[in-house]
Amino acid sequence: MMTKEESHIEKKIALTKKLADEGYLWSYEKKEGASLDDDELIEKSLAHLEFEEMYLLFDIFPYKKVRQVWLERLVAQNEYY
Repeated sequence: MMTKEESHIEKKIALTKKLADEGYLWSYEKKEGASLDDDELIEKSLAHLEFEEMYLLFDIFPYKKVRQVWLERLVAQNEYY
């Protein structure tokens, strides 16, 4: 049986792979099993995932963490996002 932490790591890797496969991480070095830091993963997911895929983000991170990154990184960029 997988621990909660192992499950979170596996989900982070899967989410990172999804973003990479769709071409949103083209400027990052490609390593098998690599994952972005939490804030970057949340930012890239919010900016590029479809609404239907957002459940992946909330399976990994609490609402407060996602909201914090959204306010600090995306809202701060004004109308860009």
